[in-house]
Amino acid sequence: MKFRVPRILSRLLLALLVVLLAGILWLIIKTANDCSRLSCTLQSGVAMMKCENQSQLLERPPSTDAQELTIERVQVTRDQSSVLISTTLKGRFWNETDQNLYVFVGQTSPGAAPVSYSLTADTQYLADVSYPIRNTIELPHANDIRIGVMAPGEVSYSPQIYITDAVKADVVGADAHVETKISGNDVVLRLPLAEYYQRKQTSVPQRLSFTVATARDYVGFIDVISVLDVSTGETKTGNARLQPPSSYPVLNYDSHVVKSLTLTQPSGAPLAIELETAAPINDWAQTNLHLFFVPVPNKNAGDAPADPSHLLTLPVRWSYYCAVYSPHRLFCKAPAGEDFSYDTGYSNRSVLEQPRGVAFKELGGTKYAFSISPEVVQQIKQGENAFAVFVTAGRDGFGPSSCFGFNCDRRCNIFRRLKNALP
Repeated sequence: MKFRVPRILSRLLLALLVVLLAGILWLIIKTANDCSRLSCTLQSGVAMMKCENQSQLLERPPSTDAQELTIERVQVTRDQSSVLISTTLKGRFWNETDQNLYVFVGQTSPGAAPVSYSLTADTQYLADVSYPIRNTIELPHANDIRIGVMAPGEVSYSPQIYITDAVKADVVGADAHVETKISGNDVVLRLPLAEYYQRKQTSVPQRLSFTVATARDYVGFIDVISVLDVSTGETKTGNARLQPPSSYPVLNYDSHVVKSLTLTQPSGAPLAIELETAAPINDWAQTNLHLFFVPVPNKNAGDAPADPSHLLTLPVRWSYYCAVYSPHRLFCKAPAGEDFSYDTGYSNRSVLEQPRGVAFKELGGTKYAFSISPEVVQQIKQGENAFAVFVTAGRDGFGPSSCFGFNCDRRCNIFRRLKNALP
């Protein structure tokens, strides 16, 4: 005997299915509208508008006390093909957001010119930071090989080994073949010297010197200790330094929270944008502001681009973009159709040319101002009468810690990525 679903039950199931599908469709439409909406728009004919209370907080990477990376001792042990470097710190090496460790390898040559290494060549950046930064260290030996350990474990971008090029790493991550062991205050690295010197097309020198340096990521060096002239089969220890460890303040993340944007555009005059933050930006070494401009209505169809960190998908394609690295370091560009890439290589340049038609200044306290020429405003509008602006703020080299003028929560980020993935 066949089982038959009663007609009333089948109708009920069909009704529930229709309601479920309608609910899903409503949720998709609501999410699409919510995640694409830009809430700070200057309409045609409006001379001034103030956007307030639109900030959303994102994940704030943990900050550490710089003194954790004070070096107490470095011990170096060599064999025929490798070196074991044991570093004892005052604190722990645990925070990939905030902590870096470097090793420099080379021969000591009496009478040779001093060797130095700098984290950046941009002197304006150093001048704009509100506290002293130890940007350059002196090495008592040649800089044949540089090892950058940017995280406490092996990840895609760390360790980094520089052998034949001072700017581009020869090998990164698992290909670096660095054995790392971290236990409490001790960081132990085993480096395959023979493999590295083979890339230099030379044998491993009989005597080598080693310098271990610690640094706050994207800021400056903290401490430096060298161990000189270690021969094969020998162990040496060093704990002497040329100058005391550097100290840097912990970032106040409230300075990354935008409280309001005020847009003022008198007829024929430059556009003025006044930005107010929840706390003064005193730490430009760990602060980037990114402003994105969009014509309204926006006819730029296509996949939405990522933000400069590539961790956040933006709601729409922008028509103009500006990054503020510090009060005197400003970068702006238009996408020229499809180029939604961002500034790169800024640590290697000595100057950053100011963009035409855009200026930035500190007004004091928590207020900052942009001035944008009518010509750039026309680029922003792309023939439309109105435009929207939205902002992300965060630590240099990391994802945003807040956004303003659009929905940047995880739900919207996932929705935009799925939308981009659709054919």
